[in-house]
Amino acid sequence: MRSAGLKCVHPFPQRHPGLAHVLYIRDIAVREQAFAAAKADAELAQSELLRRTELEIEQIRSEYESALAEKDRAANAGETTIVSVEANLRRDLHALGSTLSAHDRESRALAGAAAKADTNSVLRELHHVRNAIEHLRADHIVELAERDRENRTHAGTSVATDANSVLRELQQQMRREIDNLRADQMSHLETIEARLKKGLRDELSKAVKQIEAFTFIQNYMAIGKGLPSFHGWPISPDIGQFLIERIGERRYDMIIEFGSGTSTALQARALEINRNLRTNQNHASSRTSQGAPSLCSFEHNPRFLRKTQRLLRSVGVEEHVELLHTPLKDWEDETGKYSYYDCNAALAALAKRLSAGGSKRILVLVDGPPGSTCLNARYPAVPLIFKHLEKHEIDLVLDDADRPDEKAAIALWRAHWKKRGISVREEMIASEKGLYFATNTDDSA
Repeated sequence: MRSAGLKCVHPFPQRHPGLAHVLYIRDIAVREQAFAAAKADAELAQSELLRRTELEIEQIRSEYESALAEKDRAANAGETTIVSVEANLRRDLHALGSTLSAHDRESRALAGAAAKADTNSVLRELHHVRNAIEHLRADHIVELAERDRENRTHAGTSVATDANSVLRELQQQMRREIDNLRADQMSHLETIEARLKKGLRDELSKAVKQIEAFTFIQNYMAIGKGLPSFHGWPISPDIGQFLIERIGERRYDMIIEFGSGTSTALQARALEINRNLRTNQNHASSRTSQGAPSLCSFEHNPRFLRKTQRLLRSVGVEEHVELLHTPLKDWEDETGKYSYYDCNAALAALAKRLSAGGSKRILVLVDGPPGSTCLNARYPAVPLIFKHLEKHEIDLVLDDADRPDEKAAIALWRAHWKKRGISVREEMIASEKGLYFATNTDDSA
């Protein structure tokens, strides 16, 4: 046991010389082993640090190469600048490698010194080296960021141009979407408006028919006769009122009507009433004493012709009306071709009949043919009337004047009058369907 150095140290002064020596020798060996282990650990830590540093350097190099490639795609025009930056980066990486080599040498020196120094001191030095490398890496990353911003500044013009182009495209797309939405809303509103108008017209038509039926019953109970309807296809009551007032004021010698119906009976009745009033007041004159009918009506449809005949008989005014069946035939002038009443011969005969006694007052009502007959179907009325009766005082009334086809016919009439030097006074009168009035005399009262 003593030779193995396992003998306890006793307090006696006698000590075995060899035991102290063995204890001393064995104590040095333990320290050498501990120091060797610490050195191995330090070398291992150094190797691991260097490996990690190389990986980080490789990662930095990869990031820089990616950044360079990205900048190359973003700014093709800046190739020279990018090459210069890449060269600077390579120099920086080379300097970083040199720095790391110096740190490696320093680490190896510290490792050598560690063989003669305390282990804790060696570890502290290695820690300082690691911190220095970390600081160097952080500084390099900041420098890389600064250069990246510089590269972005150089490529900023093209990027800004692309951004503005994208922004303009987005704005145009938004405008198109807003326009489409506005168009859809307007179409929806127009549909709603059309439905409301149709519903309102339907309800008004029903109400008017009820009023007309009640008025018919009242007149039948009072005088045994009813009044014809003035709604729908016939003239509207407001047109009828206008005609009655004009007939009473102007005392026409003749009324000419294109298209027969309710208006025929109404005007004939108005002529009869005014004639009777003037006769009773002993104011009969040559204007009202003619034996011939004072109203000439042209009708192309046989069915409507018979219907008008029955209406005239029911009202008792057939003796005042010359109701003529005039089928539609081709007619044309410089404005185009039309299909109109075959009334040329009848108008010539009427002009001959009215030629005696000077100028006459004539009311012309244009209420046919239907608009479906041809384009601007009612235009021929004016050329035909003024061809035969231009020297007379003519008051012209057009029903349905709010319709586009009638407005086009009015424009053609104006051109016809202007071309022939005929002075005409015109007036648009508000009514249910639109009323156009024109006269070739300044004194229409």
